[in-house]
Amino acid sequence: MEREKAENFIQANSVLFPADQLSHLVDVLASKDESSSKKVFASTFKQPILAFVLSLFLGAIGVDRFYLGDTLKGVLKLLTCGGVGIWWLVDVIRIMGIVRRRNAEKLVKL
Repeated sequence: MEREKAENFIQANSVLFPADQLSHLVDVLASKDESSSKKVFASTFKQPILAFVLSLFLGAIGVDRFYLGDTLKGVLKLLTCGGVGIWWLVDVIRIMGIVRRRNAEKLVKL
């Protein structure tokens, strides 16, 4: 992929990835071939804001973890009422960072 296209993609989607990894992600995208870059443009990434809202309002029953694809953790949160509120509070604080990190990992693997 051309470096300019990679920079434009990362700039347009910067809220989806960790701020400290943006330059690294540009380098990773720039090194990908055209077939891989098509996969990147066709991929969908999780929205950190949506994950935060789900965690805030429905995190005690695990909806935020189901959204991320963590079915086991979602079930455990559901059965324990968000770890008696502690796990819920920790996830509310950390969920946006978790989503951004997972998005970056997905982008690198494509």
